[in-house]
Amino acid sequence: MGWFKKWFFIIRPFTLAASISPVAVGICAASLLGKFNGWHAAAVMVCAMALQVLSNLVNDYCDFRRGADGPERLGPARAVSQGVITPRQLLTAISVDAAVCIVLGGYLIWLGGWPVIAIGVTAMLFAVLYSATRHSLASLGIADLFSLSYYGFIASMGTTYILTGQWNMLSFWLGLGCGALATGILTVNNTRDYKGDNASDKRTLVVKVGRRHGDAAALNFGRGYYAVCLFSVPLIAALVMKSWPAACILFILAVFLYSKFLNAEGRGYNRILMLTGFYDLAYAVSVILWSIL
Repeated sequence: MGWFKKWFFIIRPFTLAASISPVAVGICAASLLGKFNGWHAAAVMVCAMALQVLSNLVNDYCDFRRGADGPERLGPARAVSQGVITPRQLLTAISVDAAVCIVLGGYLIWLGGWPVIAIGVTAMLFAVLYSATRHSLASLGIADLFSLSYYGFIASMGTTYILTGQWNMLSFWLGLGCGALATGILTVNNTRDYKGDNASDKRTLVVKVGRRHGDAAALNFGRGYYAVCLFSVPLIAALVMKSWPAACILFILAVFLYSKFLNAEGRGYNRILMLTGFYDLAYAVSVILWSIL
């Protein structure tokens, strides 16, 4: 495997939609306020993607240490378990990525002041604590709240604030759609891994429902939760953007995606994860077009 292909596989770029979309809608909200700086916007975007990559790398390392990358794994293959890189190389990549986050974060702090410190520090803690400790967020059933906020309205409002110096409610509502879809991605992941998570005492919301009401209830909960995440997006397009064309297109895409989710099994959920990421990007594109037309 060549150098580029290897690190492309390790970084998992298809997951970056969760960090790109809320920053993009935050930039759109800033542009609607008449304030846009390309360099500042690029710095926010790269920093957000670096934080996403950091979360991916730490998650990969922690899963490897816990032995969660065995042949029974349903999720995408991980770099260390496949022998693509060594654990030491992965730790080096984590250190380099963390350094990039710190350097770019320092620049954004210079632009935005103490609120950016609060967002940046807590975002890095979220990236690490998602899976790095025995009582990780992913194992306590509260990761959904952090996905909704840090891959949603906190990212979008923080972006708008850095670019404009103002907190903006439009940015909040637009970012909420991105957060809903990030939570939807997490829900697909947790529905796919329900049996393994239950066996390893990883107490996601799906597992908690399953332990109280049985496997069928866990599956139905995952389906209902995912539906709420998906269909909240065309609702935001209709009520916040007041764009019925965007709302209709997003609704049709949501129906298509949900039908695929209902028929998914095992590793088939991995395709739904990728498609939900693309749906997140489609929502961001609809916001961009709405803001410039």
